This record gives sequence, C-alpha cells and structure tokens, in this order.
Amino acid sequence: MKTRQSKIAFPVKFESKPDTPIQLKAFLFSRRGKLLETASVTNDQVAFKTQAASPQEFRVLFAPSREGIDGIESADELIERFKAYEPVINLTAKGNFEILPIPGYYFKWWIFRRCRVRGRVTKKFKIHDLWEDKGLCRVRVHICEVDRIRLLLERIPDRIIKIIPDIIFNPELPFPIPDPEPDPGPFPGPFPGPDPRPNFSGSFRSKSILESPERRSSIGMEKRSLSGEAMASVKTIMAKEEITSMLMTKDIGAIKNVISNYFDIFHPIFCHISWLWPYFYRCDELKVVYTDNDGNFETDIYYNIFGDHPDLYFWVEALVNGVWTTVYKPGRACNTYWNYVCGSFVNIRVTDPRVVWECGEVLPGQIVWVKTIGHGTSVAHIQQDNSTGNLIQGVSMNRIGLSDKFESVGNFRRPFGKNLYFIVQFSSGLPTNGYKYYRWSYRKTRNADLSPASGSWKVVNNPIYKSYTYEYIGGDGNLHFDAKAFKLGPGDVGSGKDLYLIPPDSPYESPVNAVESNAHWDQEHYQRFIRFNTRRRRTL
Repeated sequence: MKTRQSKIAFPVKFESKPDTPIQLKAFLFSRRGKLLETASVTNDQVAFKTQAASPQEFRVLFAPSREGIDGIESADELIERFKAYEPVINLTAKGNFEILPIPGYYFKWWIFRRCRVRGRVTKKFKIHDLWEDKGLCRVRVHICEVDRIRLLLERIPDRIIKIIPDIIFNPELPFPIPDPEPDPGPFPGPFPGPDPRPNFSGSFRSKSILESPERRSSIGMEKRSLSGEAMASVKTIMAKEEITSMLMTKDIGAIKNVISNYFDIFHPIFCHISWLWPYFYRCDELKVVYTDNDGNFETDIYYNIFGDHPDLYFWVEALVNGVWTTVYKPGRACNTYWNYVCGSFVNIRVTDPRVVWECGEVLPGQIVWVKTIGHGTSVAHIQQDNSTGNLIQGVSMNRIGLSDKFESVGNFRRPFGKNLYFIVQFSSGLPTNGYKYYRWSYRKTRNADLSPASGSWKVVNNPIYKSYTYEYIGGDGNLHFDAKAFKLGPGDVGSGKDLYLIPPDSPYESPVNAVESNAHWDQEHYQRFIRFNTRRRRTL
C-alpha cells in the first residue's frame, strides 16, 4: 500500500518574542543534501510545495532573510555563515509535521546592524609631466568579509596545525610548503600570481584539495625567512611561556587553543606566509558595487549586533580590452580592514598599467580629441620628425614614430607593438544634426627601413560595439548588474560608406533608447587594431 504524502508545512514560533522583528527564510533539503525549495515564514507559518510522508525524508533550516543568503544551496554554508537553525521535525498523531519553538539563543546571531562602507578608487597618472591622482569611474569594487579565526580552526587540517610550532621555533629553517592550487571559484583570491588557496566555493571544505593523494606527493620543502615584522612577533611569542609551552606539546587541541587566544600575535607571521591564507583567512563576498564618475563608492552592509565589527577586504575589476579584469588584489591577510569602522573612508590605489583614466570634466564644443595611442601615450609624446638621439646599444637610430613613454621626456626609444589603437573623446557638442558619424582610414607612408612608400587610403571597417552596464532586481530579490552592447557600425548612410555612429551622451538617448534601469556607458569600445573611447569625458 502506498504511503500517504502530505504537504510539508508547520507553525514556526520562538520560545520568547524577540525585541526586534526577524524575517525568517526556510530552506528545504533532501537527506542527500540537495536544496529542494525555499519559502518565507509568514504569520508564524511556513509551507512548502514539496510533499513527504515522513520527517526522515527531508531537512529544514531556518535563517534570517538577509542580503547574500539567496542562492546559497549548501546546508553547511547556511549553518556556518548565517547561523541557520535546524529543528527536529516530528509527526503528530494526526499526521501533521511539527517543530518545537526556536530557542532564544539564536536571537544574538540573527539581529543585524547596518554599516555604511565608503571609499574611493584612484590611480596616479602622468599628465603634462606631472603626476596626479585621478578617480577611476565605473570600476567594480568587491567587498568581502574575512572570517574570524575561531570560526575556522576546527576545520583546518591537523597537518597544517602541526607545522605551526616549526615555523615559530625554527623560522630560518625550511618547512613544508603545500603546492599552490588555483581557485576557480566565484571569489578569486587577491594574489598577483598563482592563487595558493584550495578550491573554496562559499564554505570552507572539511577536506582540502591539498589533502588528496595526488597532492600529498606535491608537498615540498622551501627555504623561507620571515620578515622583520613577523620576526618581531616570533620574539614576542618566545617570551611568553604560556604560548611556547603549548606549542611544544605538539598537541593539536592545545595548539589550536593558543592560536585562537593569541591570534593577534600570530597574525603578523601568518600574514607573510601566503599558503596559510586559505586556512586562516577565509573570505566571503558581501557586495559588488560600481564607482561613480569620481571613483567614489558607497553602500550598506549588515553585521551581527552581538558579534565583532566586520573585517573587510576589497578587490577591484576594470574593463580591459572589453573584458572585466582584476586590476587590484593585494594579499588578503595583510590588507584586511580589521574591525572596520562603519562610515570610515577606504582609499584604494590601483597601479595596474592597463587601467586608463576615463573620468573627468565634460569636453565642450564640437571637436574630436585623439587623446592617446595605446593606454597612455599622447600624440605629443611621439616623435613626428626624422631625428636621431642618443646611441641605443652603440647604434644611432632614427626616432620617428617612437615614444618617450616610461622614458625621460624627449628620449624617444619606445616602439609600439602589433596592436595599434587610439583612445578618442568626442566633445559634448557631438553628435549634432550635421555631425552624426565618423570613419577611420589609414595609408602606408614608410617602409620598415623608413624609405618612402606610397599607398592608397584604406578604410577600417570591422564591426564596433559600445557596451553599457545596467541594474536589475533578480528573482532572488537582490540587485544585480548586467551589460548590453549597441552596434555603432560600420554601416552605409546615403552615399557614405563604412560609417560609425557617434554615440549619444547617454544610452537612454536616441538611437540607443535603452529601457534598463540606471544604464551607463562602459568606458571603452573596440575595433580591430584601433580602439575608441567615445564617452564625453576628459580622459588620458
């Protein structure tokens, strides 16, 4: 006889009424750990569409409805990050499901306070031989929260804990270094080279990738000397018998306790050992925001009212050759804002040479300004005439066409690579009824040996698009970003061939007529060998 199925639904109450209303979300999982359904708790009741005959067939978790929780599909992550409560589900004599009231203990984890996060992203640019700080507009700032060590210690492999005393007592001797493991997860680590973290995806795995058999054979030995700051911490530790005595026991539990109790002293040491970061400094992304035209960003995050102030880490992406590219990712352990003071200003300085300044004042009139060739070489810094200069490796060379970028002014010795492109700004007076389109042409004037060459004009006619970013509210109720692209050309207009449209100041203007919310032009659009930036701002 087939067992009768019932809709999974039951009352949800608290042992005592919380002082602050808490909006709860319920998560239904199969016993195999698959997320089946989510539902909001409304009028002290939760109801799922899924049916079941026995409480043994499913699990239910409750957590506060807060930013970042939508899209979580792991019960372990809900428990770890959001302090989710999992009740015991019983079946009544009438065949209904029921749970006991939620303990008041969870109130302290579920009541949150708002925290304003503010900052600015800048880069130094050389403008007319003077270095100036300029804000970077419409770049992405990722705001992450670094977990406290006490939340991670129990999940750090014993073999990693066993290494810590050797690092302290013998900081100048070789000690095992796990082989770096790239992280393909959604929150890439802030490392300039290969990412040494194990593969995390939201929650800290109880078994690291480095624990796999194929990785055990990769554990090597490396000579490593700690920095001066870290050595100062080693001396502090060596002077405290209550720490050294625990480390010398080689007892895993004792070592974990002493690390937890004195983490502020251990931190300068761990900060400079990159392969320890994934174990001691896990980071969860809270928000992604865009900077304004002056490089500023501002948003709200939430943290537990009974817990610590948030510990925040920032990394930045910018559009490079039409692709969102990481341009700022300092070492997480040494660049976290511990106990971030809400409302305080965060200054982020980008140094990546691929990032250009594309924000500033409007350029008036009806002009076209060829601002740079490549990312930062203005026409004024390219040798226009036949001229020789100082010897280069003992050879006198004609400097025509060379730039003095990264050289002293007037020392023309830098050639361009294979991809030649221009960054152009159209002024605020364009487009007009008389000037709506543009076209690029080129011709060869010299051979490789600089002897005169004659060539006909050729039109650059590959497709070119200008993209814009917009906002929308997703099915999870959260704010998201996406992008679209508008084709500028080439196209034929009357007798004009291979023309490109001068884009309007805003995607909302004709002929683009964007319908999305808060649409903004991205700073670049592209053409084979030639790149144009048509945002009507002063750029470098």
